[in-house]
Amino acid sequence: MVKARDPKKNTNVAVALSQLIPKVEMIGQENGKNLWRITDSGKKHIRELLSLPDDSVEAQNEVASLTAIAGKVKDAVIHDYLLEGIECLRFNALRAAIVFLWSGTIR
Repeated sequence: MVKARDPKKNTNVAVALSQLIPKVEMIGQENGKNLWRITDSGKKHIRELLSLPDDSVEAQNEVASLTAIAGKVKDAVIHDYLLEGIECLRFNALRAAIVFLWSGTIR
């Protein structure tokens, strides 16, 4: 949020995030700053806002299978391409998933 160049320059990020509970949760601190992550209810809320399809069991199985395969790849660059493609697949960004997975495969 800090780096998003919010036009409201004086936004208190901690207060804004705390108002989003239970869509986000604080998971600890690092260097005196709170660490936050989105919860399952937050992911569901974002999917609804953006009209994204729900996670299907089929897609989750594919993501799990591909992640297991990517875990066996030793080359760091190829591994990163594959993980990025898998992440795109998880969010139904199919064109991007194909580009990343194909790029990793070709490399």
